[in-house]
Amino acid sequence: LGGFAGWASGNEWALRDGIMHCCTGSSTRALYYIWENIVASKSDEFRVNLLLNRASAWADIYSFIPYEGKVTVKMKKPCTRVLLRVPEWVKSGSSEVICKVNGVPRKLSWDGRYVNVGATNPDDKVDLAFPISTRIVTETLGTVSYRLEIKGNTVVSVDPPGKNGALYQRSSYKSTEAPWREVQ
Repeated sequence: LGGFAGWASGNEWALRDGIMHCCTGSSTRALYYIWENIVASKSDEFRVNLLLNRASAWADIYSFIPYEGKVTVKMKKPCTRVLLRVPEWVKSGSSEVICKVNGVPRKLSWDGRYVNVGATNPDDKVDLAFPISTRIVTETLGTVSYRLEIKGNTVVSVDPPGKNGALYQRSSYKSTEAPWREVQ
């Protein structure tokens, strides 16, 4: 859900009457590049670059962010190394990052922002848990000062609220349980 706006403010769809769509083609292309690079594989190594939901030939990624600090990876192919990029708000090397493979704790090694889970087999379920919290920041966009509530890396509310096509109406993201639905 969403769109791309050329005349948007920090919390409003349009500051002027009308809508322009000159950037829509480039914006959707950017979204594709993001989606394509959520995961990467070469040889027998599988890497998760962004903790977003994604199905691939190697594994399916289930992200619980921003509700919970958790991601589940269901492996489809054997790998000698599985690397998961830990979110930027978690300190590199943190002992609060916990991994289980098929419910059994797995020792992690850190490689920059990534944790190396080690080897996995098809049908293995990798669960990675890490802290997630909410913080308040103040930013000035143009001439307006905004109070942003951010959970993990997701803006869940902006004050002052928008009046002309208000954005960031995301109170559901404040929940601590991810809503799931079955899809094919």
